Amino acid sequence: MRKTSAPSIRPATERDLPAIARVLVDTWRSTFQGILPDSFLSALSYPEQEERHRRRMRQPENQHLVIEDTAGTVVGFANSGRSRLVEYPHLSELYAIYILADHQARGLGRRLVGAVARALIVQGRSRMLVRALEANPCRAFYEHLGAERLGMHSLAMEDFAVPAIDYGWDNVRQLAGLREVGSMGE
Repeated sequence: MRKTSAPSIRPATERDLPAIARVLVDTWRSTFQGILPDSFLSALSYPEQEERHRRRMRQPENQHLVIEDTAGTVVGFANSGRSRLVEYPHLSELYAIYILADHQARGLGRRLVGAVARALIVQGRSRMLVRALEANPCRAFYEHLGAERLGMHSLAMEDFAVPAIDYGWDNVRQLAGLREVGSMGE
């Protein structure tokens, strides 16, 4: 791991897959404890998430970004690509953004969203959406970043379903400048 003076964002590689899986599983377990069934959370698997994101990395238009702490350890990631929600005019979707609990509320999520937005602008895309579980205590993060509530869906998860809220940005240029480390919780 390389040392840097500040947390840094870079494109993920296949070597980052174990760290991406760790961030996703650990974040879901800490964020959704008491919200989603314990059996579901305990069944989350690092190897399964690693393989899931390996498949996603191989898809064209899909991007994975990681954010590393000052010691060069991956503490968060974002994954985006073509929108799966055809009922909206947004062509791009933020599939996932996760920051380990010990690194939240430091502006890292804001920086990751800004990096995703800048990549979309380079691709000629101006709109993005994201889906968040209604019970997610961190979903206000999207609202703080100016996302508009578009609608609700029921999201199937194994043998149960949970309500999810669709959020959208009609102009990702407003997000592209999100580089500053702030105190907003994410």
